[in-house]
Amino acid sequence: MAQDREKEIPVLRLGKIKRLTANEEGEPSKALRDLLAHDFIKVKKVSYRGIGQCEPPSKPDQPIVPPPSTTENFPPVPRNPIDHIEAVVGELLVVVVPEDSFYDPEEGNVRNMHLTLLTLELNKISSDNWLQVDTKNQEFYGIPMPGDEGSKEYHLVCEDKRGLTTHDVLTVKVKHARKINYNVEFRTKLDVPYNKFKSSASDKRKFIEKLRDLFGDNDASAIALSDIIEGSTIVTWHNRTLNTSVCPEDEIRKLRKILLNNDHSISDRVGMVLGPEFPVEEIEVIPAQICQGEFTLIHPIAEKVPPLEETAVGSSDEYLITFIVPAVIIVGMILLAGIVACVLYRRRRRGKLSVGDEDERQTFRNKGIPVIFQDELEERPEPENKSPVIMKDEKPPLPPPEYQRSEAEPSAPPTAAHPLLGENNAATDDTPYQPPPPFTTSRDSGRQNRPNPTPTYRKPPPYVPP
Repeated sequence: MAQDREKEIPVLRLGKIKRLTANEEGEPSKALRDLLAHDFIKVKKVSYRGIGQCEPPSKPDQPIVPPPSTTENFPPVPRNPIDHIEAVVGELLVVVVPEDSFYDPEEGNVRNMHLTLLTLELNKISSDNWLQVDTKNQEFYGIPMPGDEGSKEYHLVCEDKRGLTTHDVLTVKVKHARKINYNVEFRTKLDVPYNKFKSSASDKRKFIEKLRDLFGDNDASAIALSDIIEGSTIVTWHNRTLNTSVCPEDEIRKLRKILLNNDHSISDRVGMVLGPEFPVEEIEVIPAQICQGEFTLIHPIAEKVPPLEETAVGSSDEYLITFIVPAVIIVGMILLAGIVACVLYRRRRRGKLSVGDEDERQTFRNKGIPVIFQDELEERPEPENKSPVIMKDEKPPLPPPEYQRSEAEPSAPPTAAHPLLGENNAATDDTPYQPPPPFTTSRDSGRQNRPNPTPTYRKPPPYVPP
């Protein structure tokens, strides 16, 4: 019975192994292919041949037919290459090479080939370069630090199993860190060699990924590495998911609770996650910006940040001088200008309704004789036959006196007595002069008659004989 049991046990075990590794047609199972894919082994066929007591009695042994081999080999060719990659200072970059970036007729996609990253001069990347390539997982990774900004070109080399290669030029651009006024700063002191940690891209990546696992995040995009200083190794980092417009006091307390205990000692979770690979000596949670004066449990050290009381007073005084005082001055000027405008407006209306209107009405109500200046008079030609003005008390001039004529003087001719008068008009000129009728103007009769101005000169009266 014992011998029969020993014979049955290997058969049952081999049958179970056969079912786990292949199906009835000899095709490998998914579990076997996934297990050997990490070592770049591709299984095409699975066959079994019993030996000894496991050899089937009725079926002859079937030889294993090897796959047909071809003597000609073709190199891989780029199909969907990666041309451009962008990174940000202080943030972890992980880029997986797509499967269809290269293709080989014999090997298939890039997962069955080997990738290498070289410089533009086809030299190997130095170990302290911030960008490295993981040949096993076929991905680029790294954390650029200040000083790595700019663009740089690399050669991505793809090699098949028979040694044929092809390459593609890859451009990597490192941009400056995003300018964010973080409200809290996390500072971790590690007991690791400074030079090794700073020059190792894999160590910095592992540290960021462990912080991701420590806070339970899905990725490391929330962590921004800002500085690495010596003594032993002090790593300063920020959480990019915290609100910067206000002080997220509750979220900061939750993060601090993960890192520190109530007595300011390092929590057990930190030691479990970071482990012996990154032993932590000290952790500081330092508030900054708007959270600097809030009631955070851990405050900044006195060497770099002023005390809480001085900071609060200084910030309040600065806020008062910068915003409150100018606002009060502007409001006071506006009120003063409004009061002055109202007073002037009321005085103007009162003056128009009382004194000014009455005087104006009294001025234009009584229409007397208008004042006409001498320059406004129209110059009219003087009539030629205008008679001189003779006043009532004016008398004609007396005749000239007659002198005694001597007998010796000869008598003058009869026409010499009136030399200015003719013979026919001597009797008719004795009548006095009659003035012409008064001059009538042709202007509008509605206007008042202006007084005749006194002439500037007057002709002498005519000579009237006695």
